[in-house]
Amino acid sequence: MVNKEEVEIIHSTIPILQEKGVEITSKFYNRMFDRHPELRDMFNQPNHKQGLQSTALATAVLAAAQHIEDLTPIVPVVMPIAHKHCGLEVLPEHYPIVGENLLAAIQEVTGLAADDPIIETWGKAYGEIADAFIGIEKDIYAGMAWQSFKPFEVIGVREETGIIKAFTVHSDEIKDIPYSPGQYITVDVQVPNLPYRAKRHYSIVDVQDGKLTFAVRKENLDGNRGEVSTYLHEQINTGDTINLSAPVGVFGLENTNKPQLFIGSGIGVTPLFPMCRETAGTDADAQFIQVSDDANNVAFEVELQNIAAAENAQLHTHLRDKEGYLMSEELQKFIKDDQEIYVCGGVTFIQSIVKELGKAGVDKDRIHYEIFIPRLSLAV
Repeated sequence: MVNKEEVEIIHSTIPILQEKGVEITSKFYNRMFDRHPELRDMFNQPNHKQGLQSTALATAVLAAAQHIEDLTPIVPVVMPIAHKHCGLEVLPEHYPIVGENLLAAIQEVTGLAADDPIIETWGKAYGEIADAFIGIEKDIYAGMAWQSFKPFEVIGVREETGIIKAFTVHSDEIKDIPYSPGQYITVDVQVPNLPYRAKRHYSIVDVQDGKLTFAVRKENLDGNRGEVSTYLHEQINTGDTINLSAPVGVFGLENTNKPQLFIGSGIGVTPLFPMCRETAGTDADAQFIQVSDDANNVAFEVELQNIAAAENAQLHTHLRDKEGYLMSEELQKFIKDDQEIYVCGGVTFIQSIVKELGKAGVDKDRIHYEIFIPRLSLAV
């Protein structure tokens, strides 16, 4: 445990982290990848190039510094990160590598020597933070349906929209696939022309009779095609084999006896409709708002209509080309007291909906969201 004097030293670095945190973490990633190129496959390189990974890590380091005397308050922030680590197969032996390069990056930015009390104290603090992650991840690994990545055969590929496909897979080795709606798997593939293996998380659509279905949006942001999503869309067909890790993730239903409202856009529908389907199988009220650009881009429309056939479920499709953006005035029609609300989609969509829900008087504690980039890189 860090002592009182060490806590004060860590707290004294908070202004530096606030000002230069992203610079430190950017140098950290570049340094680590130069020295350990084998770790590139654990990180989404396009996210890294956009600075999202560095921003997320800088936010996490700052939060740790602010709560170094008691890390308990940041556990809700840590848990989603820990689940992603387990999906990627981050192991205890990776943490010393991270620590060495993070401390070196702090030294480089601050100009402090290795024996400076600040660097030595941060070394001790990092050890405690790493131990916390390792302990949490040990428990997550123990509860996963299988360890490491396992080969699965693709037995079905279905086009949902022009940019979304659903892949159904099965394994002769793994017959039982327990999962909770809202969770995801991690795909591990060797994409041609990439110097590293690539791992990506994709939300689970359904698990039935040992068959698992997940959905993939073909990414194309500012002309940059998604490395893995493009490969899956254009190269993977029925009969091919891909490697998957077991389902993980903390996004899921809260207070299931209360009314539930789901608001999804595009690929963001993927984790939400299994959650809605589960709610529709109970006595709780379930409402789903699917936001789409137009009538030709409504993903999983049949599945959602089947859910809406339940007595306690309602489905509303909001088409932006006809109705514009989803605003607080329309949202107000669906909001109920003590209702849990779930939002998933692109960054701008989530930020907009959370803002509009706030205008409609919804407390932030009732709003839960899932995002497909490093969560701590986004301010909501």
